Amino acid sequence: MNRFAVLAEGFERLSYPLGACSSYDKQEIYFNREEYVLHRLEGEAQARMLLGSADWISSHASLPVGFVQNASGSFIVCRPRGKKPSSSEMDKNQRREYSLAVMLRLAQLHSEGFGCGGIWPHETFYFRKEVFLSNPASIFALCEQDSLFHEAAVTLRRLLCAGFASQARLSALAGAYLSHSPVCRNEVRAYLESKKSEVLPAEALAAAARKYAALFL
Repeated sequence: MNRFAVLAEGFERLSYPLGACSSYDKQEIYFNREEYVLHRLEGEAQARMLLGSADWISSHASLPVGFVQNASGSFIVCRPRGKKPSSSEMDKNQRREYSLAVMLRLAQLHSEGFGCGGIWPHETFYFRKEVFLSNPASIFALCEQDSLFHEAAVTLRRLLCAGFASQARLSALAGAYLSHSPVCRNEVRAYLESKKSEVLPAEALAAAARKYAALFL
C-alpha cells in the first residue's frame, strides 16, 4: 500500500512529522507545542467521511485534521481539546464536575441520534467543564437494535471503576442524563417497560452500573 497523508487546510505542516514516523493506534504526536492523536480506522472512506463532518464532530470529540494511509492501515489524525482526566489529580468537586460532564456528553449524543458504545474516561479530554471524546470514529448513528440504557449504564460503571464517581453518586448522575432530553427519558423508560421493570429509571441505571462493576472486578 502506498503511504500518503491527506491534511485539512491549515494543517499541512503535519506532513513532516507524520511522514517521519510509523503509525499505530492511539499514537501521540507533538509538533510546534501542539498535541495530535492518531486513531485506527476501517479504511479511507471512513476517514473522508470524518473529515467532511469535522465541524459537527468537533462539538463532541477531537477535531479531525487529516488522515494517514500506509502499510499499517488507515488512521485519522485528530487535534484534542483539553487534557486527559485523572481522578487521582482531581479533588472531590472536580471529579463531580467531570463525571457530570461525561453523562451530559453522552446525553447530547443520544439526543442527536448518535451513540459511542459508552464513554471511557481514559478516552476523553476535559476542557472548560466539557468532555470531548478522544476518538471521533467511535461515534456512530444509532439504530433500533442499539440500547441507550446499556450505553448509559456502562458509562456509569466506567466512571465508578475509574474513581470519578462513588456508589452513592450514581443515581444523581443517571438523573442528570435522563433530565437532559425527552429522548433519553423515553428510551430508558421503553427499555424498562420491555423488561417489565417497575424500578425508577435513575435507580435502574445506577443498579445496572453496580451490577456491571461487580462482574468486572
